[in-house]
Amino acid sequence: GAHILFGFSVAFDLLHSEFNPAERENFARRIKQQADLFYKETQARKPEFWTTSYTNNHNYINHNALLNAALAVEDVYPREAKQWIDQCVRNTELVMEIRSAIGDGSTNEGVMYGTYGSHALFATLELLHEHKLADHFGNRWLTQHFNFLLHGSLPGFQRVVSYADGHGTYGHGPRHLLYFLDRVMRDGRPTWVAQRIDDALGRQQPYGKPEGSNLLFEFLWHDPNIEPRPITRGTSPGFHYFEDWGVVTFRRGWSQNDTFFSFKSGDPAGEAVWRMMLGGDARVAATNVSHSHPDAGSFTFYPKGQDFLAGPLYPKPKR
Repeated sequence: GAHILFGFSVAFDLLHSEFNPAERENFARRIKQQADLFYKETQARKPEFWTTSYTNNHNYINHNALLNAALAVEDVYPREAKQWIDQCVRNTELVMEIRSAIGDGSTNEGVMYGTYGSHALFATLELLHEHKLADHFGNRWLTQHFNFLLHGSLPGFQRVVSYADGHGTYGHGPRHLLYFLDRVMRDGRPTWVAQRIDDALGRQQPYGKPEGSNLLFEFLWHDPNIEPRPITRGTSPGFHYFEDWGVVTFRRGWSQNDTFFSFKSGDPAGEAVWRMMLGGDARVAATNVSHSHPDAGSFTFYPKGQDFLAGPLYPKPKR
């Protein structure tokens, strides 16, 4: 529902001048009807699980759809749009407060669902910033998230390490996500990695995503003024420790044939969120860890880039 609402809202905005008045009124009304349903869930006494699950991808995917709907029809339904926008601003504040406590830039849902969720979260951050509703670009989780995509990728950048849930590949992008991060970081390395992923994947798409589904965001977020800065064996350490996620990775280099090893020993929800839960923090009272695996003590090993000991992946039993 969120993806459909998002798509309708973007299309309505882009084609606004092409509709006649009756068509415009009809589409705006249909967008409002669906957005109303999402908003009512956020205000219900017993809301759907996604409403207050601030570490779960459904939370920010659905709120991103609500925000896009509000901005698309606010000239027709100003009162309702203001309610939806205010709800998204409040929700994103809570999401980013929790992210700020996760200092290593990781997400407990793993790289696949991390990219799937960030696809919506980054769009929300962009819109809130553009419309001067909120500014989260200085959040320390955001500045560290590049390491999650960089060190969460297997040698050659075609696949990802399989802790938490996933199919061994990216959920969305991640080229547009890397371009977004480079606009925040002004570093050059995210742009270089995006180019390497482009070379590695070619026309292959992330799991289940149609070709071209991310091109809108690549177009919006790529900055040609940022010079790509290569990562080589000598310029970036092959060892990385995600303190909150509880994952260690090591690689000999960044090419397809380099050896990779990883080990996990952390809490399913991540150390910071786990600590909040034990302390009774209301912000994580409804934390959903459906995309977390109790895989502490597991490890992966890819000698010379070849599959040897792989991670749990999505279809494997969690218990």
